[in-house]
Amino acid sequence: MPLAIMVKHQTYNDGVLKYYSLTPKYNASKKKIGDDKIYKGKLNYELAYKRQQDYDFAESKSKKLDMKVKTPKIVFNTDYIIELNNEFYECYLCEDSDKFSNYLYLSKVTL
Repeated sequence: MPLAIMVKHQTYNDGVLKYYSLTPKYNASKKKIGDDKIYKGKLNYELAYKRQQDYDFAESKSKKLDMKVKTPKIVFNTDYIIELNNEFYECYLCEDSDKFSNYLYLSKVTL
């Protein structure tokens, strides 16, 4: 009788986030008039617990920790803008916790 093998894997089922890069937009006189969002991709995420040391780190970077999420491991640029629940966030830290996941530290921004 064969033994059942249990595969443990992470589920990221709290939602889907989209991430964008920003490129400056200029008028005819070469004056910056805003930014264009360029869609880069989407990721499933799981909300992560915010610890006191996370808040302390954010404060040391002069940021506010509004949200911390766990995503599947990808090469992630902290210059990306993240859209989550129709709100925009900047990612000021992408910490890899293991070989399967990243933690993104997010601070709310207005565009």
